[in-house]
Amino acid sequence: MPTDEFTAPGSIEVNPNHVSKVLLPVAGRVTEVLVRFGDAVQKDQILLRIESPEADEAASAYLQAEGWLAQTSSALHKSQTDLDRVQDLFKGDAIARKDVIAAETAVAQAKAVRQQSEAALQQAKARLELLGLAPGGFRQKIAVRSPLSGKITEMTVVAGEYRNDLSAPLMTVADLSTVWVSADVPESSIRLVKVGERFDVTLSAFPGETFQSRVARIADSVDPETR
Repeated sequence: MPTDEFTAPGSIEVNPNHVSKVLLPVAGRVTEVLVRFGDAVQKDQILLRIESPEADEAASAYLQAEGWLAQTSSALHKSQTDLDRVQDLFKGDAIARKDVIAAETAVAQAKAVRQQSEAALQQAKARLELLGLAPGGFRQKIAVRSPLSGKITEMTVVAGEYRNDLSAPLMTVADLSTVWVSADVPESSIRLVKVGERFDVTLSAFPGETFQSRVARIADSVDPETR
């Protein structure tokens, strides 16, 4: 049973844990904006598309890595074949031991280069996947997707703009399925508030209705003027 009660004014706010600023992954020109302010969106839904020179650079790097891997694979196969031939000749006392050692060294070097080419290909593939691009294709558009489900609460982009500031948000997506109520509790009543405490919330927009809530966070200090 409650031992005391008080009333405090509050305001409805978005849950800061469920808000995301949408940023560009690379600089480029915005070709399409597929949503509008206030639209509801789903997680991973495409919000806009951009054209960027980095898309072609990533595709070119992948093709180059593929070609390098093919070359190193061929070189490794040749060096292994040479080693097999040299070992057969050595068994027949046709060549010296140093020729076998040289062939073994060539195989080891070819394997090392092959591993480097494999790593380069994986890195190029990861870059394409990060940008959402298919391997080998040029003039692809990069799709920017929604990081969460929610509504578009801010938008500062239109089609045709060229953006190179990757820190400037294009739009804000907020999950409004749950919201916070921020209340100013008097210092004299703060002793009655604990994390997890139940509170009744009434709103002028819904007269006669009471909403149940729980305290999620208590500030570490009080306002020095209003207490």
